[in-house]
Amino acid sequence: MNIKILQAFTLDTSNPTWYPRYVELSKLINSEYSKSNGYDYHFSSIERKFVRRPHWAKLQAIKYQLDRDNIDYILYLDSDAFFYSHDIRIESLFDYWPKKEEQCIMATIDVQEEGRRFNSTYANTGVILIKNCDMSRKIIKYWNAHKDDHKYNIDDTLADQSAFNEEILPLFSDQINLVKDYYLMNGRYGQFIRHINGCYGGDILREIEMRRFSEQRNIK
Repeated sequence: MNIKILQAFTLDTSNPTWYPRYVELSKLINSEYSKSNGYDYHFSSIERKFVRRPHWAKLQAIKYQLDRDNIDYILYLDSDAFFYSHDIRIESLFDYWPKKEEQCIMATIDVQEEGRRFNSTYANTGVILIKNCDMSRKIIKYWNAHKDDHKYNIDDTLADQSAFNEEILPLFSDQINLVKDYYLMNGRYGQFIRHINGCYGGDILREIEMRRFSEQRNIK
């Protein structure tokens, strides 16, 4: 089974000096996990040449990788997510995906800031496992076709995630495995993958957490 780990970050051409330091730490940690576990790792830097919020660019990166026939699955992680356990393999996620033969996308419910925003029926799309199949490509294409519309916004920033939950999830519910255990692949305290999303402290907290982790594990 060929599983690729994918991350993406949008470069803001209007502010080229802005590049959070945590991004390089995330790349460092995740590339080390990939190397030690035998996975292919790709980090995509995408120039922001569109009017939508930068979060949407990940769909462009996912689509590009799905078009490569030698990949069975893509595990996509936002740039503020990293592998906390380097002993757990991605294949262990399949234990939580009993219908993986029929379904094509796996995500967890959304709990931002450990309860500040809890949506038990919504997905957090910052960490998603995607099967390389025609249905996945159809879903990604349909998702990417949506506008950066405020009607999708939960907190005025996550239009792509809100569009997924308001439009994609109801339409393709039979194809999406929404896992109730948020900490399986998300959260500041996740035991496999940590996703420091929407936390108070923002970029500074992300950098502190990832720098501490990389130093403790001697990842250089």
